[in-house]
Amino acid sequence: MDTNKTGNHKQENQRDQVREQVINDYIENLRKYNGYTEKGKDNTIFGDHYGMQGQYWCDMYVDYVMEDSFGRRNAQKMLGGFSAGTELSKANYQKIGNWHDAKGYVPQKGDQIFFLNPTKDKSRTVNHTGVVIDVDLEKGIVYTIEGNTSAKPGDSNGTTVREKQYPLDKNTIKGYGTPDWDIEIDKRIQEIKKSSSVNEFSSKNKLQNLINGFKNDKDGTFTAKALVDNAEVVANFRNELQETLKQNQAQEVAQNTPQVQEERSYGGRSFG
Repeated sequence: MDTNKTGNHKQENQRDQVREQVINDYIENLRKYNGYTEKGKDNTIFGDHYGMQGQYWCDMYVDYVMEDSFGRRNAQKMLGGFSAGTELSKANYQKIGNWHDAKGYVPQKGDQIFFLNPTKDKSRTVNHTGVVIDVDLEKGIVYTIEGNTSAKPGDSNGTTVREKQYPLDKNTIKGYGTPDWDIEIDKRIQEIKKSSSVNEFSSKNKLQNLINGFKNDKDGTFTAKALVDNAEVVANFRNELQETLKQNQAQEVAQNTPQVQEERSYGGRSFG
């Protein structure tokens, strides 16, 4: 067996699992605000956080939850920067190489979705945004959560955070930005490795302490206490030992059966 390939495969599986958890955590945090409504014209906790009350806040909602999920510094890197404007957010994704035009692209959970809704400003390429929370390719539907929108299915302007859905080929969908998930994935994997190292070191210390205790146990009190404190470990060891003995006995019986049959045979006739 190629141990390098096996190790690489395990690492890939771990990255995939961590990636899924990172995105699910983000979507879960986005959903905490589902139904949130502004307190006056464009007055929100998102605008207050960025010192931009009274401004359109669909993009600020995305930045705010990204920051809350992964920390300000990492969130900025993952998005290519913060912005209250969708045009600049689109440019940020282009800057980090993670912008995708809608045509020919299959959106992924966690992608930031960008729309161009009817506007008199002909210079705009996008003017509303949200986040992809699911995709159904069979039905051809993308599911989103958006801020500064309406509860009405066809109304993109509004005062609330809502989950919505659209056909994948809806002409107002202009593209998607994929956050740089690797930044958070790498951070979490390092935390996992660090935690594993600490646990391994702690286990080795505990084992060494037990060995030293057994060596120095003069009256059996340490051994008695160790057995009580580690009752579950002792029970598991006994179960494993019994299972091993059963397997060994079964193998021994199987190996001896032909010999026994041969010994009981006489003149080509079996007395069994």
